[in-house]
Amino acid sequence: MFVIPNVYLWAFLLVPACFWVSSDDWASATDRDGDGYTDVAFGGDDCDDANFLVHPGAPETCNVLDDDCDGRIDADDSDAASTWYADQDGDGYGDPANSQITCDPPAGHVANGEDCDDSAPAEHPGATWYPDADGDGFGERAGGLPSCEPPAGYIADSTDCDDTDYTVYPGAFELCNAEDD
Repeated sequence: MFVIPNVYLWAFLLVPACFWVSSDDWASATDRDGDGYTDVAFGGDDCDDANFLVHPGAPETCNVLDDDCDGRIDADDSDAASTWYADQDGDGYGDPANSQITCDPPAGHVANGEDCDDSAPAEHPGATWYPDADGDGFGERAGGLPSCEPPAGYIADSTDCDDTDYTVYPGAFELCNAEDD
């Protein structure tokens, strides 16, 4: 009587099993989330085969995931990313020439890029400038002019109590001259 060793018997039984796996079965086994992309573990390019929204070519969104499998999380090409402008002077208006596109605002950045001069906090859209006719560095309370940058003869201060006399301003030396210097 001829006896077949168990090792050969098992090999004989397992080999035909490989031929019974259809290509559809193999695809579903290597694409667990059904997005049409094969898991990287099986030589594919799907970086998260448990999430059908994550695969090469998927739109990148601001969700702390690498949606398109490009190796970058919430990249600047994200559908929901915004442009943020550097606000060096802290006036709430950003420099239109210094921006970043990200999902979350970087430190020191704001959502608008309308600053006229990002090194001068008084210069921004909607700033009001006051005439300084006497040139003492203090502007007249009345006559404010809204402008991004100061027009000639105007300043950001509006505390002068007499804009016709350069010796009269807040903090000036008080003289005995019957005037409020």
